Amino acid sequence: MKKPDMQRIRKIVAPIVKGAGYELWGMEFGTNRGKPVLRIYIDAPGGVDLRGVTSVSRLLSPALDVEDPIPFAYSLEVSSPGLDRRIFTYEQYGRLRGSRVNVVMKHPDATGRRRFRGIIKETRDGVVVLDVDGTDMELKYEDIEDGRVIYELPDGLI
Repeated sequence: MKKPDMQRIRKIVAPIVKGAGYELWGMEFGTNRGKPVLRIYIDAPGGVDLRGVTSVSRLLSPALDVEDPIPFAYSLEVSSPGLDRRIFTYEQYGRLRGSRVNVVMKHPDATGRRRFRGIIKETRDGVVVLDVDGTDMELKYEDIEDGRVIYELPDGLI
């Protein structure tokens, strides 16, 4: 199975999501039980509910059918990015400053470490600065394989 042209899909999807009043948080193409699936994550300042997901899905499905950017059968999934959201762009790291995250690098650093858990301190010049146990770690965005927010319950909740 060849991975589809995600830039082409973005050009189709982004204006529809924006027109529906949502932000395109990210997209990924993968499999679910061996079957191809296109996942579209949408967000909004007040969050996303089932009605929003359903509405956007109903708008995207016919547009993707007409444009046909994926030349084989696949499933479309539209959802909120969730509380433990994946971070798709450098800009999102900046917007999530102060959040606790898990970051996996494409290659290990000089100490052999690929995984980092810390708080996003800042972004600058293509670098994400994490406070990892009181030490600033400068991670080049282009070398990040995956990043996810660690959801923390508010104080007083179990």
